[in-house]
Amino acid sequence: MEPSPSAEILAVLGSIKESFFHLLPKLVVALIVLFVGWLVAWSLRALVRRVVERFSKRISGGTTAAAWQQVLADKGLGRIVSSSIYWLVLLVAITVASEVVGLPVLTTYLAALAHYLPKVIAAVAVLFVGVVGGRLVSNAAMSTAFRLLPHQGQQLARLVRGIIVGAAILVAIKQLGVDVSLLTNIFLIVLAALLAGAAFAFGLGARSIIANILAMHYVNKSYDVGQRIRLGDDNGRIVRTTTTTVFVEHAEGELGIPGQQFFEERCLRVSKGESGES
Repeated sequence: MEPSPSAEILAVLGSIKESFFHLLPKLVVALIVLFVGWLVAWSLRALVRRVVERFSKRISGGTTAAAWQQVLADKGLGRIVSSSIYWLVLLVAITVASEVVGLPVLTTYLAALAHYLPKVIAAVAVLFVGVVGGRLVSNAAMSTAFRLLPHQGQQLARLVRGIIVGAAILVAIKQLGVDVSLLTNIFLIVLAALLAGAAFAFGLGARSIIANILAMHYVNKSYDVGQRIRLGDDNGRIVRTTTTTVFVEHAEGELGIPGQQFFEERCLRVSKGESGES
């Protein structure tokens, strides 16, 4: 005798009920795992952002501080790092929950993704360090170069920053498992060309600066602050000197005379009651 449709329906419902009650404890455990994972992920993300904010507030003035403040003012990289940590922890929680419920296929894919995500975080961290380091070094290079090459300091700082960030990008791509041999060779060729051009430009630009620095070494030995001099059409009392320039008093303020000019022209040194040439 064949079972009636109502009996088949009752059998199916009974099977579903039995499966549900068998799966219910696993679902409860999976939900608990997901909740705890989300709570940990949210806490870590908030902690990272809070640490970054406190660090930015404690930074005092200076070249290093300016570079850090430029990075932290954008908040883009800090948000990427904190969000990456958030999703990594949440992905681990989802993987554990799927394994508890009994979904091996989903668990396999999530485990593979969770294994790859740390590489992404490492790449982002390397890029973050490269950007910060590039700004630190470029600011230091700019402040140093402006003392010698006022017109080329910004270009030199940009070159240094570009080199550091470019190297960081290559390392970050390598962290993702991509072969960067060809990119590295191209980067080295471009870097060599840029350094050669920068060295040539620096040499041309620094020639007059170096000449003035060397000239001031002997000018400081021959002339003192307070002495009155006459150099070409300019004359006045020496007010102060720098590494490259002698400043003399002028009707409208201070007149700067490059140190090299003392060797290119005849200078008359005037003292009380006597005068001489040097």
